[in-house]
Amino acid sequence: FFFFKQKTAYEMLRSLVGSEMCIRDRYHTDNNVLIGAPTGSGKTIMAEIAIFRVFNLMPTQKVIYIAPLKALAKERLKDWKLRLGQPPLNKSVLELTGDFTPDLESLVKSDVLITTPEKWDGISRNWQNRGYVKNVGLLVIDEIHLLGQDRGPVIEVIAVSYTHLTLPTIYSVQIS
Repeated sequence: FFFFKQKTAYEMLRSLVGSEMCIRDRYHTDNNVLIGAPTGSGKTIMAEIAIFRVFNLMPTQKVIYIAPLKALAKERLKDWKLRLGQPPLNKSVLELTGDFTPDLESLVKSDVLITTPEKWDGISRNWQNRGYVKNVGLLVIDEIHLLGQDRGPVIEVIAVSYTHLTLPTIYSVQIS
Protein backbone atom coordinates (compact mmCIF):
# COMPACT_ATOMS: atom_id res chain seq x y z
CA PHE A 1 0.00 0.00 0.00
CA PHE A 2 1.92 2.95 -1.29
CA PHE A 3 -0.78 5.61 -0.92
CA PHE A 4 -0.72 6.11 2.86
CA LYS A 5 2.00 8.36 4.23
CA GLN A 6 1.72 8.93 7.99
CA LYS A 7 0.53 5.58 9.35
CA THR A 8 1.21 2.10 8.12
CA ALA A 9 -1.39 0.86 5.70
CA TYR A 10 -2.58 -1.69 8.22
CA GLU A 11 -3.07 0.97 10.94
CA MET A 12 -4.93 3.20 8.50
CA LEU A 13 -7.22 0.39 7.37
CA ARG A 14 -8.00 -0.66 10.94
CA SER A 15 -8.94 2.90 11.84
CA LEU A 16 -11.05 3.38 8.72
CA VAL A 17 -13.12 0.24 8.88
CA GLY A 18 -12.56 -0.67 12.49
CA SER A 19 -12.38 -4.38 11.91
CA GLU A 20 -9.14 -6.29 11.70
CA MET A 21 -11.14 -9.37 10.75
CA CYS A 22 -12.70 -7.60 7.76
CA ILE A 23 -9.25 -6.69 6.45
CA ARG A 24 -7.97 -10.25 6.84
CA ASP A 25 -11.11 -11.69 5.32
CA ARG A 26 -10.90 -9.54 2.19
CA TYR A 27 -7.34 -10.62 1.45
CA HIS A 28 -7.28 -14.20 2.67
CA THR A 29 -10.63 -15.61 1.52
CA ASP A 30 -12.79 -15.75 -1.57
CA ASN A 31 -15.99 -15.19 0.38
CA ASN A 32 -18.60 -12.94 -1.17
CA VAL A 33 -19.24 -9.91 1.00
CA LEU A 34 -21.64 -7.02 1.37
CA ILE A 35 -19.97 -4.00 2.96
CA GLY A 36 -22.35 -1.42 4.38
CA ALA A 37 -20.86 1.51 6.25
CA PRO A 38 -21.00 5.33 6.30
CA THR A 39 -19.36 7.46 3.64
CA GLY A 40 -15.62 7.80 4.19
CA SER A 41 -15.33 4.67 6.34
CA GLY A 42 -13.13 2.68 3.96
CA LYS A 43 -15.53 0.57 1.92
CA THR A 44 -13.65 1.17 -1.32
CA ILE A 45 -10.39 0.29 0.40
CA MET A 46 -11.91 -3.07 1.36
CA ALA A 47 -12.69 -3.61 -2.32
CA GLU A 48 -9.12 -2.64 -3.18
CA ILE A 49 -7.80 -5.27 -0.78
CA ALA A 50 -9.89 -7.86 -2.65
CA ILE A 51 -8.48 -6.48 -5.92
CA PHE A 52 -4.93 -6.93 -4.63
CA ARG A 53 -5.80 -10.53 -3.75
CA VAL A 54 -6.90 -11.17 -7.34
CA PHE A 55 -3.72 -9.56 -8.67
CA ASN A 56 -1.61 -11.74 -6.38
CA LEU A 57 -3.38 -15.11 -6.62
CA MET A 58 -5.13 -14.93 -9.99
CA PRO A 59 -2.98 -12.60 -12.12
CA THR A 60 -4.69 -13.57 -15.38
CA GLN A 61 -8.18 -12.82 -14.02
CA LYS A 62 -10.00 -9.53 -14.51
CA VAL A 63 -11.57 -7.27 -11.94
CA ILE A 64 -14.91 -5.73 -12.88
CA TYR A 65 -15.97 -2.62 -10.97
CA ILE A 66 -19.57 -1.56 -11.56
CA ALA A 67 -20.50 2.01 -10.69
CA PRO A 68 -24.11 3.16 -11.02
CA LEU A 69 -23.12 6.59 -12.35
CA LYS A 70 -20.66 7.58 -15.06
CA ALA A 71 -19.31 10.29 -12.73
CA LEU A 72 -18.41 7.68 -10.11
CA ALA A 73 -16.90 5.44 -12.80
CA LYS A 74 -14.73 8.32 -14.00
CA GLU A 75 -13.66 9.09 -10.43
CA ARG A 76 -12.58 5.46 -9.89
CA LEU A 77 -10.86 5.44 -13.29
CA LYS A 78 -8.81 8.52 -12.47
CA ASP A 79 -7.90 7.22 -9.00
CA TRP A 80 -7.08 3.66 -10.02
CA LYS A 81 -5.08 4.66 -13.09
CA LEU A 82 -2.78 6.45 -10.65
CA ARG A 83 -2.74 3.76 -7.96
CA LEU A 84 -2.94 0.60 -10.03
CA GLY A 85 -1.77 1.66 -13.48
CA GLN A 86 1.69 2.84 -12.48
CA PRO A 87 4.69 1.04 -10.96
CA PRO A 88 4.92 -1.21 -9.11
CA LEU A 89 1.59 -2.74 -10.25
CA ASN A 90 1.37 -1.52 -13.88
CA LYS A 91 -2.18 -2.81 -14.28
CA SER A 92 -4.35 -1.83 -17.22
CA VAL A 93 -7.41 0.09 -15.97
CA LEU A 94 -10.07 0.63 -18.62
CA GLU A 95 -13.39 2.46 -18.82
CA LEU A 96 -16.46 0.91 -20.40
CA THR A 97 -19.37 3.36 -20.20
CA GLY A 98 -21.79 5.07 -22.54
CA ASP A 99 -19.10 7.71 -23.11
CA PHE A 100 -16.31 5.29 -23.96
CA THR A 101 -16.30 1.84 -25.54
CA PRO A 102 -12.83 0.35 -26.00
CA ASP A 103 -11.88 -2.01 -28.80
CA LEU A 104 -11.96 -5.77 -28.24
CA GLU A 105 -8.17 -6.08 -27.91
CA SER A 106 -8.13 -3.50 -25.10
CA LEU A 107 -10.97 -5.29 -23.31
CA VAL A 108 -9.12 -8.60 -23.51
CA LYS A 109 -5.85 -7.09 -22.23
CA SER A 110 -7.37 -5.03 -19.41
CA ASP A 111 -6.83 -6.01 -15.78
CA VAL A 112 -9.51 -3.76 -14.27
CA LEU A 113 -12.64 -2.81 -16.14
CA ILE A 114 -14.70 0.07 -14.75
CA THR A 115 -18.20 0.05 -16.13
CA THR A 116 -21.83 0.94 -15.56
CA PRO A 117 -24.56 -1.63 -14.86
CA GLU A 118 -26.21 -1.23 -18.27
CA LYS A 119 -22.97 -1.65 -20.21
CA TRP A 120 -21.85 -4.71 -18.24
CA ASP A 121 -25.31 -6.26 -18.41
CA GLY A 122 -25.30 -5.95 -22.20
CA ILE A 123 -21.84 -7.45 -22.53
CA SER A 124 -22.21 -10.23 -19.98
CA ARG A 125 -25.52 -11.56 -21.32
CA ASN A 126 -23.62 -13.45 -24.02
CA TRP A 127 -20.84 -14.54 -21.64
CA GLN A 128 -20.35 -18.00 -23.16
CA ASN A 129 -18.97 -16.41 -26.34
CA ARG A 130 -16.85 -13.72 -24.72
CA GLY A 131 -13.58 -14.89 -23.22
CA TYR A 132 -12.95 -11.67 -21.35
CA VAL A 133 -16.28 -12.07 -19.54
CA LYS A 134 -15.41 -15.65 -18.56
CA ASN A 135 -12.04 -14.44 -17.28
CA VAL A 136 -13.42 -12.46 -14.32
CA GLY A 137 -12.01 -13.14 -10.86
CA LEU A 138 -13.73 -10.36 -8.90
CA LEU A 139 -16.93 -8.41 -9.35
CA VAL A 140 -17.24 -5.20 -7.30
CA ILE A 141 -20.67 -3.56 -7.31
CA ASP A 142 -20.66 -0.09 -5.79
CA GLU A 143 -23.76 1.61 -4.39
CA ILE A 144 -25.59 -1.74 -4.17
CA HIS A 145 -28.32 -0.05 -2.12
CA LEU A 146 -29.66 1.34 -5.41
CA LEU A 147 -31.35 -2.03 -5.97
CA GLY A 148 -34.57 -0.40 -4.80
CA GLN A 149 -34.47 2.38 -7.40
CA ASP A 150 -35.09 2.65 -11.16
CA ARG A 151 -31.83 0.98 -12.20
CA GLY A 152 -32.09 -1.68 -9.51
CA PRO A 153 -33.31 -4.50 -11.75
CA VAL A 154 -30.20 -4.23 -13.95
CA ILE A 155 -27.91 -4.34 -10.90
CA GLU A 156 -29.88 -7.30 -9.56
CA VAL A 157 -29.57 -9.21 -12.84
CA ILE A 158 -25.79 -8.73 -12.76
CA ALA A 159 -25.42 -9.79 -9.14
CA VAL A 160 -27.67 -12.82 -9.50
CA SER A 161 -26.32 -13.94 -12.87
CA TYR A 162 -22.79 -14.26 -11.50
CA THR A 163 -23.99 -16.66 -8.84
CA HIS A 164 -25.29 -18.95 -11.61
CA LEU A 165 -22.36 -18.80 -14.01
CA THR A 166 -20.17 -21.87 -14.04
CA LEU A 167 -17.09 -19.83 -13.24
CA PRO A 168 -15.70 -21.09 -9.93
CA THR A 169 -13.16 -18.33 -9.40
CA ILE A 170 -15.55 -15.37 -9.33
CA TYR A 171 -16.37 -13.75 -6.05
CA SER A 172 -17.97 -10.41 -5.34
CA VAL A 173 -17.68 -7.40 -3.10
CA GLN A 174 -20.84 -5.32 -2.89
CA ILE A 175 -20.59 -1.85 -1.37
CA SER A 176 -23.39 0.27 0.02
